[in-house]
Amino acid sequence: MLSPEEIRYAVKIMRKTYPNAGTTLIADTNYHFLLATILSAQSTDQSVNEVTPALFKQFPFPKDLLV
Repeated sequence: MLSPEEIRYAVKIMRKTYPNAGTTLIADTNYHFLLATILSAQSTDQSVNEVTPALFKQFPFPKDLLV
């Protein structure tokens, strides 16, 4: 596990190395971005952007995922 200092250093290096990095995922909250990111590991960003509006409508908040 990385220490907080190591994480900050890694992020600093990545920002310097990839200054124009971005994403094509569409999300309006950190929670929605987290869900989209998890889904994008198994699919393309384009397909994630197609299904997430319905997902976000049904589960707008983390508590809505509770069973």
